[in-house]
Amino acid sequence: MKRIVCVALSALLCCVGSAEAEKQQLHNKTGVVSVNTDNRESSIKTDTREARIKAVSEGFHITPAATPDHVIGEGGPLVMDRQEAKTVQYSDVDAVNRAINAVAMSNVSNAMYGAKGKPWMRRTTLSFQFQEGWKPLYSVETVQPLGHYDDQSRHVWFTQQRISRASDIGTTLNVGVGYRRISKDDRRLYGAHLFYDHRFLRHHDRLSGGLEYMSGESEFRFNWYGSASDERVLDANLHTLEHVANGYTLEYGKTFKNARWARVYVEGYHWNQERQADKNGLRVGSELQLTPRVSVDMGYNKPEHNSGGAYGKITFRLAGSPVAWYGGKHRVEGAMSVRSKMLSLVRRHNTIWVE
Repeated sequence: MKRIVCVALSALLCCVGSAEAEKQQLHNKTGVVSVNTDNRESSIKTDTREARIKAVSEGFHITPAATPDHVIGEGGPLVMDRQEAKTVQYSDVDAVNRAINAVAMSNVSNAMYGAKGKPWMRRTTLSFQFQEGWKPLYSVETVQPLGHYDDQSRHVWFTQQRISRASDIGTTLNVGVGYRRISKDDRRLYGAHLFYDHRFLRHHDRLSGGLEYMSGESEFRFNWYGSASDERVLDANLHTLEHVANGYTLEYGKTFKNARWARVYVEGYHWNQERQADKNGLRVGSELQLTPRVSVDMGYNKPEHNSGGAYGKITFRLAGSPVAWYGGKHRVEGAMSVRSKMLSLVRRHNTIWVE
């Protein structure tokens, strides 16, 4: 019996040892399999990462356009040349647009004042003015020699015409002839002129005569105005009449050597009136050529026995002036010479004053 128990215990111990051995062996095999699986997954992840990096590296590359010129050699300038070509093209378009916007004014200015402009066109002025109360006035004015005239001529006969239209007085026509003589040293000028003025509204006529003397930057002028038409009836029931006022003006003006775009003047005036006191007064003002086409005439008017007030006028000319505060010359060579004034416009009151 004891022998049977010992044999059973021995068999049991052997089974347990075999089971432990098999368990250990199975554990070892499982560990190897697990390690191999982890290595395979790690290898797969590594391969995937490398594939992604490779794909990104193949898709990502630096183009010559994004590389500095000193690195890329000839690649960059070719791209930059194309970009510069586009820039130049855009600049050309902008320049064309600016030229189109200015073509109307520049063509008129070049035609009238340019090197290819006709002499008679250079002495013609087209202007648009704002007067007191912002009343618009349009005018065309020209002065032309009668006969031959050049830079060597000592005298000239000339004619001056002007037609204008204002919102309050309608159309006015001014036609005149004049004579000017210049001294041998081109520093003094003497002139005289006669004018006929006609206002189409109620058909008023007026005659005018004047004298002028210019020396260097100083100018002296005298103008006389006389009625050449009868009284006009405005309202027969109210016995309202209207007639042209007679009068005269005396003016002194001065320009500046280094600011030819500016001119100051003082003018005394006298107008005869039959139904009320004569008008006497003094005007002090300045004319400023702000740009080649825009000028301003402003000042202060002080009538006798009345309070004074400011006045102003803005003029826009299609044909620009070569002298201007902005966009033109400030001084002219030979400032002491008055040769350039031989065919300048006669300064006078073109509007017919009525009472």
